[in-house]
Amino acid sequence: MLGKPDGKLQRLFSGYRGCGKSTELNKLQRGISGELIVLNFSVLKELDPVNINYVELFVITMEKLFEVVETYNISLNTQLLKSIVEWSCTAEID
Repeated sequence: MLGKPDGKLQRLFSGYRGCGKSTELNKLQRGISGELIVLNFSVLKELDPVNINYVELFVITMEKLFEVVETYNISLNTQLLKSIVEWSCTAEID
């Protein structure tokens, strides 16, 4: 079923600037776009790369994921959503 993969697919692309990471990711995106939902955004366009921290990275990633959830009308696990909401209210986020 489109957008609801049965398994988990995780890949890390790393390397020096100009080695072809974005090129490979764009090819991969074109190859799987009919089977999976692809979330593609630039951290550099969303956050200040000089002062980035893991909390900001997590928050922007969650914002982008929630946009996808809304766009595709995806049901979320209520316990997972509750955990995210509770974490977002902690002192770590302030």
